[in-house]
Amino acid sequence: MDEPEYSAIVNLGPLRAFVESRLRSGAYGSLEQLIHAALLALEREETAADEVVKQLVDGALPPPKLRTNKGETIHEVRSFRFRSEDRDF
Repeated sequence: MDEPEYSAIVNLGPLRAFVESRLRSGAYGSLEQLIHAALLALEREETAADEVVKQLVDGALPPPKLRTNKGETIHEVRSFRFRSEDRDF
């Protein structure tokens, strides 16, 4: 049985230039491939975030420290994101 196909009209707004540059670069063969890759990346990101919340609720991770330094917080979030990309969720 074939999977249903979905069509949508999407206003990319400020992301249009980025999308066009990725297509021109040859990184993706079509807009469909780019959107598919983007949705898979979003799914991984949301799954990783859900896992962090689950671990916090379960007590597997220490509660986050409140920081006044924005740079430290951004660094911590980015370092978790890169660590979580190596794991299978």
